[in-house]
Amino acid sequence: EAATWREYESHLRLRLVPAFGQLKLRQITRARIEAYVAREHASGKVGAKTINNSLIPLRQILARAVRDGIIASNPAAATSRDDSLKLPYEFPRMQHLDREQARDYLAACSDDYRPLAELLIATGLRIGEAVALEWGDIDLDALTLRVSRSWKLGGTVGTPKTDRARVVHIDP
Repeated sequence: EAATWREYESHLRLRLVPAFGQLKLRQITRARIEAYVAREHASGKVGAKTINNSLIPLRQILARAVRDGIIASNPAAATSRDDSLKLPYEFPRMQHLDREQARDYLAACSDDYRPLAELLIATGLRIGEAVALEWGDIDLDALTLRVSRSWKLGGTVGTPKTDRARVVHIDP
């Protein structure tokens, strides 16, 4: 996905190249990666999730180097659950509008936007999923929506975030 590519590129430019760009691949060791994680965490500039996410393209680059025979093993790969480089973090708690907030929000919506706003509030769909819906996705007898597409940045339509279709129940 384009958004994933942009995120990986950002991690490379802002974090990984400054930390490892001057090294040859065989010089990137587990200890250097652990030091990078510790330094980033101690700086307090980014959160644990961002640091963990920055390891994804690093792990992929090193896995490719293993496949190409450039290095023997991937120092960023976990050999067991206890060997993970990931920092612990708490998933943020979802914040939902209460009835009064939803009512106020809908009252402030323009007539053109209100049907979409009602759909988003009622179903919890992502905006890209809602705007990619087609009439065939709606089953009024079963009161369901089939979510199998999502509008992406750049105007393309792809799969939903989880890469899996799902059925969402709707209220009459």
